Amino acid sequence: KEGAGFWFVSTRGIAGDLASKFKIVKLQGEHAYDIYSFEYCPSVYGVICTTVGTFVDSDGTKVLAIGAGIDEPYY
Repeated sequence: KEGAGFWFVSTRGIAGDLASKFKIVKLQGEHAYDIYSFEYCPSVYGVICTTVGTFVDSDGTKVLAIGAGIDEPYY
């Protein structure tokens, strides 16, 4: 589902499709504990990795999304 400058994350990926890849990435920096985040990062030339974050839909439903319109990263 596409919004205004972002896309909702769904479970409709296709097995083996390089454009359907997400990664779990350890955040950099000095922390008292390890923090990991989800990134949409397909192994396709010309596609930039981006952080998966949360977005609150107009009806108050919190969903996972990627793009400039996300509210905060998802840890």
